Amino acid sequence: MDEFLTRLNLAIEQKNSLSLRNAKVKLELLSTILTNLARYFYKFTALDYESWFLNKLKFLLPSINVNLLQLIPLDVSYSAYRAIFGGLDQVYPELSQDISLQIYNLMKAMMKLQLNVSGTVFPGSYNSSQGFLQLMFYRFAHFARYTDFLLLYKDFNGFEVLSLLSPKQMGEMMIVTDAFKDEFLAIQILVELERRFSVSLMDFMIEFNAAAKQKQLIVLPDLRIRDLIFRMVFKTLKFGTFTAEQYSFWFGTQLQLFLAALSPKDLQLIPLDVDCQSHQHLVKALEKPYNVLTAEQKEAIHGRILSYLKIYQAREAIFQGTTCSPDANSTHWLLSNYGRFSALASIEEFLSVNVNFNAVSVMAKLSSSQLAELLITLEAWNDGSLLMEIMSHLDTMADLARFLDQLNKFAVMELQSSDNCALILGIALRKLAVNFAKFKPKDFTYWFQSALQNVLHAVNRTQVVSLPLRISCDSYQQILKGFNNIYSNIPAENAANIFGFIKAFLMSKVKSGLACGHPTQSFRDWLQINLGNFSRNAEYHNLLSWNLYFDGMAVLEYLSPSQLASFTLESGVINNKEHMFQILAKLQNKPLAEIYEYLDQFNTVAQKLGITSLKDEGIQKQMLLQFLEGAEGTFSAFAPENWTHLLSTRLGLLLPSISEKESQRILSYVSNCDSFRAVVSSVSQVYPSTPLANRKGIYDTLFAFLDTQQKITGSACSSHTKSTESWLQNHLGPFVKQAPYEDLIKLLASFNAFEVKDNLTSTQLAHVFFGSNILNNPDTVRALLMPLENRPLEETIAFVSEFVLIASQKGMMFLENSEVRFLMLEAFFYKMHNLLLSASVSQYKDWFQSKLILWLPSMNTTILAMIPKTVPCGCFKTIMAGLDRSFSQMSPENCQDVYKFAIDYLTSKISQGVLAN
Repeated sequence: MDEFLTRLNLAIEQKNSLSLRNAKVKLELLSTILTNLARYFYKFTALDYESWFLNKLKFLLPSINVNLLQLIPLDVSYSAYRAIFGGLDQVYPELSQDISLQIYNLMKAMMKLQLNVSGTVFPGSYNSSQGFLQLMFYRFAHFARYTDFLLLYKDFNGFEVLSLLSPKQMGEMMIVTDAFKDEFLAIQILVELERRFSVSLMDFMIEFNAAAKQKQLIVLPDLRIRDLIFRMVFKTLKFGTFTAEQYSFWFGTQLQLFLAALSPKDLQLIPLDVDCQSHQHLVKALEKPYNVLTAEQKEAIHGRILSYLKIYQAREAIFQGTTCSPDANSTHWLLSNYGRFSALASIEEFLSVNVNFNAVSVMAKLSSSQLAELLITLEAWNDGSLLMEIMSHLDTMADLARFLDQLNKFAVMELQSSDNCALILGIALRKLAVNFAKFKPKDFTYWFQSALQNVLHAVNRTQVVSLPLRISCDSYQQILKGFNNIYSNIPAENAANIFGFIKAFLMSKVKSGLACGHPTQSFRDWLQINLGNFSRNAEYHNLLSWNLYFDGMAVLEYLSPSQLASFTLESGVINNKEHMFQILAKLQNKPLAEIYEYLDQFNTVAQKLGITSLKDEGIQKQMLLQFLEGAEGTFSAFAPENWTHLLSTRLGLLLPSISEKESQRILSYVSNCDSFRAVVSSVSQVYPSTPLANRKGIYDTLFAFLDTQQKITGSACSSHTKSTESWLQNHLGPFVKQAPYEDLIKLLASFNAFEVKDNLTSTQLAHVFFGSNILNNPDTVRALLMPLENRPLEETIAFVSEFVLIASQKGMMFLENSEVRFLMLEAFFYKMHNLLLSASVSQYKDWFQSKLILWLPSMNTTILAMIPKTVPCGCFKTIMAGLDRSFSQMSPENCQDVYKFAIDYLTSKISQGVLAN
């Protein structure tokens, strides 16, 4: 073989040929020779390898293949290594890339064997990175990875041999050495890279990205390095020749780590006259770093997308304004042509570039702002099902916030008036509730004072229950302020629900008698901050339970009428004129509804506290006057039940202060008998508490009304009267006691005194006796005298005095009917019996010489026996003087009885040793 190759090589050289032309022959020769040589490699010296690989096989080595390379032993000396690969390096230009790579793999295998055996690759053969590359790799170095150099030579430093490294190796080196974090190191690599052909940048980028991926690098920390690499690559890209695949390759893979450096100006360099696929590849690539793009970048990319679609639409006008993927469903169209940048567009925009766009079908892909726009466009606040579907796509609190902000900006009135306010609020609160525990006061401020303001008024009981109780006072106060801001729009029922939350929270915060406050805080501030307008929903005792120091007088203007009423009675202010007049001043000129609210609560609390009357008549009178004045504007429309409710129920505790003036004022608005009877019934109920001085005046107003009625209608409200008793009860009540008897007869033509004798006063009863032939009828007189039996002596005295006065007016000097006279005298003495025991001379004189003069002719033993035998002589003389005047009208029997009475008295006095004059 040696001689054959020597001659073969000589022949080739003589023909000035570089090698054998027939590849098959050449491969066959090399295969045969190396196969035979392989049996002797174990005996080869370095000189043998030099002889064969550098000389004898030089014309055949270009035909070497993987199988033949495997014949070369791995365990060789440094000189043999240099001979083998020196020979292969001589034919490098004639080798294919694949076989060159296999040769590098053989090199690497030999060096790794050396490394494993001795810890160093051919020790002493080199002392620098440059020497290592040049001596060990020849021209096969560019097949190595940068990490191979580090593996095979622990002191390898790529920065010393940058000019010897391939773009791929520099790409990997940028990551492996952390040069992407160090501007000084990175610039060295980039400067060297810029010296190469621009095509080398692709190799650099491919390897850079591969190494970055292996290191799980998703963002470049040094923005300047990122920008430098991006600019270097971007300026070399020839977009005019790009295919869709190239857009995908560069922007979708190689530039992904650098796209955050893309500026609006860079975008302008990317042509718009590309096909749909190129556009969609670009969109898909640009949306990957979406989260790290600035707002400006996102807007610029969105602007490019819109510009492209409009240009494409105009270009394809022949297809009736279609756009890229016009036949695709809206979801596919949106994802393909907008990607995540669809969030920056409006539904109106989508429709402008795609007439087939269906927003409802892509709700899952729409941004929160677009969902709000969709709701507004479709007026979904009127469709509960659609509303729920739209809001179901709000996945985060941030989405919900943007959604509500958009609605609040463009649909305030529609939201506030929607029947589905509660639905919107309920969905929002359910999404928020899971995060309430993490909320800070500022979060509650945003949601309750801004985002939810236009639907918050619709809060219902279920939603109120979801409001957090385990929060700070500051957080609670922000929630309260949100509700307080829209208090005027909150229905009463909802306000009550909200107050339930307020009540529960404040009860849980009471410490040392105070909830969410400090003792030095003004009551006004405490009330406003912790209850606001909802303070009017609280009961007065609630306020005291939440603030032990609470003083209603300090916050009168903030207390509701109901609270003022409770405060009036529960605090004892009702007995303090100065304070009460301040309270009444606050109620002055208030709407009637608020006055009634005060009165209703006033009576409720009074009943609860067992208060049946007010101590201070001045306060009572002032309250009655003010409240009557406040209600007066409605009196003309009052029905009977209205009068009853006002006077008996609402003003019942104040009505005892009524006087002629107030009664007349009230009755001036009464135009019918039914209402009059209602008024009478009410004032009758307080008759026992009405001052005596006022009763006659009140009666006068009642009489005046009835008298007017009689003059106008011919009847004093008696057209349907069934009895005298019922008429008196219904039209004068107990004030009948103040009536002159003649008034009664005047008002009621059918007046029957016998029917109401028990109800007549003693003075009125006296008038009855002067009716037709009554004083001649003992039975009738006996019946009329019966009411006096159960009345006090004063009533009998009043009767007698009135009877005598009437008789005097009628010129009656004595009663002719002796039986009647005796009945009456006997009745009087039975009532006077106890009085006679202690009566003075003047009293005896009054009776026997004045009041009883009409009846003394009937004095007999029975009646005289009622006069005490122990009366003083002065009284006896007075009695006898009165009887003496009636002597001429007495019967003989009665005269004898009087005589006997006198003898018995005088005899008793003599026996007692008393000398009579």
